[in-house]
Amino acid sequence: MCRPRVRVACALCAASKVRCDYERPCFRCISRCTPDQCVDRLHAPAAATRKRRPNAVKACAPCHDAKVACANERPCPRCVRLGQVDDCVIVPRLPHHHHHEEAATPNVNEFEDMILNEFTLPDPSFIASPESNASLIDLTPLSSPFGGDMDSDSTSDSARWIRDILID
Repeated sequence: MCRPRVRVACALCAASKVRCDYERPCFRCISRCTPDQCVDRLHAPAAATRKRRPNAVKACAPCHDAKVACANERPCPRCVRLGQVDDCVIVPRLPHHHHHEEAATPNVNEFEDMILNEFTLPDPSFIASPESNASLIDLTPLSSPFGGDMDSDSTSDSARWIRDILID
């Protein structure tokens, strides 16, 4: 089974970071009068052959605390200039561990406890008795938002339905 052809921009389009139409020569190279330079760009070398960037130089304790660059010699010129030759040592750094989930868990638990202590549910026996349910809903006429009192005929059917369910 054949592998599908991977569409790769020509070298000039890739260098200019513009969209290539993947034809050879591409439209951009033709319009720039450079169709002979319209060639497939070389792929990046494999990870094993890439040059690895050197590790950053570790700063001595005084330079690290001052957040300034430190030379790779001990004692560093800054410590010599400041008279801190004895303090010019590299302190091993602790690895960065992300404990965001673990740190948030106690706060969530405290928040849940606070909510449970603040808002208590009514006693189940109180909810079960029809007399107490009827007292929870006050169906007395309210004042109209448009002014004046609402008459008793305007009590909604849904309020009557809820009252009938709770009393029965």
